[in-house]
Amino acid sequence: MKKTLTINISGTVFHIDEDAYEKLQNYLHKVSLHFGAESEGREIIQDIESRISELFSQKLKGGEGVINTEMVDDVVSVMGMPEDFLEEEEEQEEVKGSHVRNRRLYRDIDHRMLGGVCSGLSAYFNIDPVILRLLFAVLVIFSSSWHFFSGGTVVIIYLLLWIVVPAAKTTLQKLEMRGEDINISNIERSIKDEYTQVKEKYHNFRSSASYAKGKERMQEAGEVVYSGSNLLLLIIVKVVGVLLIIIGLSSLIALSVGMFAGYQFTDHGFESFNMIPFFDTFLSTGSMGWMWFGLSLALGVPMLMLIYAGTKMLFRYKTNSVVIGFSALGLWLAGVIILVGLGVGQMSNFKESIGHTELKSINTNSNVLYLKMNDSFPKEIDENMNIDFDGVKVLSTDNGRVMVGKPKLDVEVSDNDKYSLEIHYTSKGNDEDDARKNLKAITYNINPKDSVIVFDPFFVFKKNTQWRKQDVKMTLKVPVGKTIYLGDNMMDIIFDINNVTHVWDGDMVGKYWTMTDDGLTLRDSIKVEKNVKKVLNVKKRIKK
Repeated sequence: MKKTLTINISGTVFHIDEDAYEKLQNYLHKVSLHFGAESEGREIIQDIESRISELFSQKLKGGEGVINTEMVDDVVSVMGMPEDFLEEEEEQEEVKGSHVRNRRLYRDIDHRMLGGVCSGLSAYFNIDPVILRLLFAVLVIFSSSWHFFSGGTVVIIYLLLWIVVPAAKTTLQKLEMRGEDINISNIERSIKDEYTQVKEKYHNFRSSASYAKGKERMQEAGEVVYSGSNLLLLIIVKVVGVLLIIIGLSSLIALSVGMFAGYQFTDHGFESFNMIPFFDTFLSTGSMGWMWFGLSLALGVPMLMLIYAGTKMLFRYKTNSVVIGFSALGLWLAGVIILVGLGVGQMSNFKESIGHTELKSINTNSNVLYLKMNDSFPKEIDENMNIDFDGVKVLSTDNGRVMVGKPKLDVEVSDNDKYSLEIHYTSKGNDEDDARKNLKAITYNINPKDSVIVFDPFFVFKKNTQWRKQDVKMTLKVPVGKTIYLGDNMMDIIFDINNVTHVWDGDMVGKYWTMTDDGLTLRDSIKVEKNVKKVLNVKKRIKK
């Protein structure tokens, strides 16, 4: 049993036995060697493979079956061997038009005047196409005098032939149109003739006066487009240069004015200018000058480079751009390094922490403790605020710059039957002594009186004190069973007070809260007030 292979020839799949495959492969290899080196060789080989596929399809008829060596030999005998081509060239010239029985009607689109109908008919009948064209012209012109025939009928016949008759596009179709055998020799000659015709047409076109005139016009159009593009690009460059100068100058002026004003107001006592950020409140002493210098380089150098780039684009003067660019980059990096160094240096001012706790006893016999905010605290603190950062506010007053902080109040259950208040002060510094000094620089006032505690809304920094994360946190200890009342303005300082009813801090103010083992619980305010009045009445009777 012979081995069967599946092959694809010119887009058609065939089954072929192993011996036939080797013979066909050897034949195609010879064809490739013969034509492969020529410029039109690839097209010749494709047409040969297309003809071989057509012959195999005819032999297999229904498309089923296996190609054997006999079929391959038949196809080779029809197509011919490449080594026989030179010997047959002279004979082919002599019998060039003798194979009329193989002709098929096609439209010759290579030699057409309109649709190639007349040239196709002339190839089919082997006559000069001029004769057929003259015949069609005569029929169209003089047929109007014939009763059975008209010029319109001739035109319709021509159009029908144009539609129905296929065009000879491939080499095989062109050989069939001329009635020539479709073998390797004729395929090669036909394709070479086509290449020769194309080369001649292209040469004639390049040599024509119309081509020279068109080429000249194209060059003129190209020069116009090139000149217009250069002009447009020059205008764009000039406009961009002007914009860069305007942006750079306006930014530089704004930076200079802002930095001068900032330096004057922060270092020379113009504290009443409310929009100035008080950097010296947060920076170490002596750092302000370096900060202004670093900002000048980090922000000013890019603005100067914008002005430089704009003037160079506008006036196109020559400079050593590499030296200027690297110098500007160096100055800008120096500014950035200064600012980063200042930032890292400021971090050292917060490396040590210190705390201090005070315990205040609340001496009252009342079962209700009232918590209120000090309404007499200077209102200008809230009205003239300049900076609000991490609970610390900085403002300007007639007496100078003031810095205050927001305390925090929490409520927890007491471990005895007395009210008490823990006040925890914290601060940071670059060492323990510095942190202790910063801690002592804050003051916070609490005024407990009988059953009422009045809290200041802020703790105050001493003059010229710098911010070092100073903070005040208070914890009110409430015995189980006793009640507190949170005044309406206590919302400013209470901080995340836990209660069993899970009420938000903002909704706890203006209400009475009683301490239980589990935490604060909301009480009926009317009942609490009645109980308070009874207690007060009892106290009055006892005194009497």
